Amino acid sequence: MKLATTEQRIERLRKLMEEPQPKGTTFSDVHKAIESIMERPVWTHEMAFPEMLYEEIRNGHVGETFGKSLQEIAKTKPVIGIVIDESHTKPNGLKPVACPRDDDRTVKP
Repeated sequence: MKLATTEQRIERLRKLMEEPQPKGTTFSDVHKAIESIMERPVWTHEMAFPEMLYEEIRNGHVGETFGKSLQEIAKTKPVIGIVIDESHTKPNGLKPVACPRDDDRTVKP
């Protein structure tokens, strides 16, 4: 969905993020619509900070909200980065990851 102006994109995104959606609208429907407006994949945690998405549209800095939203989350919760060993990835590029126990402080390759 290519909207004509920046303000139209922001207004459509605001309606999706802040107003009740019609009965029968699924989270998946809303998520797809948000990605269409943003013209990129949107992580679900980015939806917790809609002002950052609005700012991204206004400023045209695509994708900057991902890092900013992680910084916001990190203010109150631990953020753990995981590096995926590409030799063990599935066809979609992902692999299952096990989190170490709290008492296991070693990092294994």
